[in-house]
Amino acid sequence: MTLDLISKLTTSVTYNLIMVTNNTNHFNRINGIELEDWNK
Repeated sequence: MTLDLISKLTTSVTYNLIMVTNNTNHFNRINGIELEDWNK
């Protein structure tokens, strides 16, 4: 996981933002993050 991605994840959780990704399975294990997959 890159530092850029960690920064985006932390910001999403801190400010209750939605993280848009096509890899929701990878991020489901992170508590407090809301994910959305625009490919579905």
